[in-house]
Amino acid sequence: NIIKIVDIPRGIVSERLISQRLDIFKENGFTIAAGGNLAAVEIARKKGFTVIADTGLNISSAQTVETFNNLGLKAAVLSSELTLNEANGINSQMPLGIIAYGNIPLMLFKNCPIKNGKDCRDCNKNSTLTDRMGIEFPARCRMGYSELLNSLPIWLADRKNEINLDFAVLYFTKETKERASEVITAYNNGTAPDVKHTRGLYYRGTV
Repeated sequence: NIIKIVDIPRGIVSERLISQRLDIFKENGFTIAAGGNLAAVEIARKKGFTVIADTGLNISSAQTVETFNNLGLKAAVLSSELTLNEANGINSQMPLGIIAYGNIPLMLFKNCPIKNGKDCRDCNKNSTLTDRMGIEFPARCRMGYSELLNSLPIWLADRKNEINLDFAVLYFTKETKERASEVITAYNNGTAPDVKHTRGLYYRGTV
């Protein structure tokens, strides 16, 4: 089953603005919100949303799962820095999952790094930063902050049988509607990757 979730930005300039935006989503039938920081969690709870802990909270152990469970959260997306074995090994009565697809966020900027080379009109929220190896990293603006995304999407569709968790997140950022549909189909079918991709840290860890 596919569940639609409000993704609250990691950087919050105005709690009032986030609250107003959540009202709009609520009016359109959304009931679940993912928060990647404590401020987002509190705002969503006050608005009556079922709140999921996002990866920004860096949940990586049964103890941190229990802490957020006690705060009233109903599920958690585990840290992307865990290996798949580590994630699978966390015991909890609260539903747990991982990001199984997508260009995950790497860095959060208050000052947009793209502005050094082009203005907002030229950028049109569709720019990249290139490192010294020539690798391009997508950058996106989100309500007063900028995020640098990973250069390649995580792809685990063909490894989904190795994910022994309650759910998997398909994290869409720059995909078209058509591409998102293709990815959903691929994950339903367990299809091998059709693009350059990464397995993230799920098989190699951080060491």
